[in-house]
Amino acid sequence: MEPIAWRRAKEASDLGSWTVLSAVLADRLDREQSATVAAALSNADSFAAIVAAADRERVLPALHLALAGRFDNSAKFWLAVLAQGYQENRQRNAQIRGALLELGAAAAADNLRLAALKGAAWILEDETDHAAWRWMIDFDVLVDAEEFDRMPALLGRLGYEPASESKRYRDNFHHAPYRRPNNPVTIEVHRHLGWRHRLLAPEIVFGGARSVAPGLLLPAPWCRALHAIIHWQIQDLGLSRNTVRLKDVVEIARFLARGDVGWDRVAAHARAVGSLDACEAAVALAAELLGASVPRALTPGRTARRHVARALSVRDGSRHPIADPGRATRRHHATRRALVRSRRNPRR
Repeated sequence: MEPIAWRRAKEASDLGSWTVLSAVLADRLDREQSATVAAALSNADSFAAIVAAADRERVLPALHLALAGRFDNSAKFWLAVLAQGYQENRQRNAQIRGALLELGAAAAADNLRLAALKGAAWILEDETDHAAWRWMIDFDVLVDAEEFDRMPALLGRLGYEPASESKRYRDNFHHAPYRRPNNPVTIEVHRHLGWRHRLLAPEIVFGGARSVAPGLLLPAPWCRALHAIIHWQIQDLGLSRNTVRLKDVVEIARFLARGDVGWDRVAAHARAVGSLDACEAAVALAAELLGASVPRALTPGRTARRHVARALSVRDGSRHPIADPGRATRRHHATRRALVRSRRNPRR
C-alpha cells in the first residue's frame, strides 16, 4: 500500500508545485526566484508536493542534482528521499549499461553493429555516473535495416523473450520489447528512428557515429540532439498536442549546455526535412522553463513563440490560448510572482 505521506504529496501537487519544480531545475534563478524556491523547500508539505510533481514528470534524479549543495535548509526528509532515489536510479542505469555492453559484444560476434539511442547513448558515454540524472527503464538501439530480422534470434540466445505478442510489431520500425525473466531491463531494437524515419535516416546516424565498445556505436551529438527533439515534438506529438514534459525539457537543456552539438548542423538538417519548427519550439521551451541558452541557429521565430504560449496554457488550464498567445506565458510568470509574494506575506 502507498505510504500516507506519499499519497498526501500527490494530492497536494498542483500547478504551483510544478512551477516551483521547473524553477528548481532551471539553470539560472534570480535572487527573488531563489528566495521563493528556498522558502518552498524549507516547508515539508510544499517539498512533498514538489517531489510528487517530479515523480510524475520522471525527473526525480534531476531534481536531486539540482538541489545538491544549493538549498541546504530544505526539508531533510525529502532530501534523503531524493538522494536514495538518485542512487537507485544510478544502480538501475548501471544495470542497463551492463546489458547494453553485453548486447554489443554479442552483436559484434555476429558481425552486427548497433547504435545506442536516446538514454542508452547518455549511459554509454558516462562510464562513472551512468547518466544517473536521466530516468529510464529500458534502452533502445538501432541496427542496419537489412540485419533487423536477425536480432530476435540474437536476443533469444542471451535469454531475452518478447514482452508483447501484439500484431502491431509485425511491420513496425522496432521489434517488440524484449526482456529477461525477473530482470527490469527492457530492450527495443529499431531499424528506423520512428514512424517518420526520413526525418533522420539511419544511414545518417550510422555515418556520423563512432565506435565506443565492441558492437556499439555512439551517434554524433547533433544527431542525438535532433533525435531527442523529433521524438518529443513529432513522434510523441508534442508540437501538435502542445505538451510540456519536463523529462524532455531537461534533456534538451542538457544538450543545449554542451559545446559539441553543432546546432548549425541541427538547424540545416531540420530545415531540409521540414522539422525546423519542432526544433525551435523545443529550444524555446527549454529556454523559457529552464533558462537554457538558445543557439543563434535556432532562435525561436513567431511560430515557436506561439507554441510556447499554447503549451503553457494547456499545462495551466487556460481555455483560449490561441486567441491570446501571450496569455499563457504571462500567466506562467504571474504564478511565479504570486509564489514569491505568498512566501513574503504568508497568511496568518
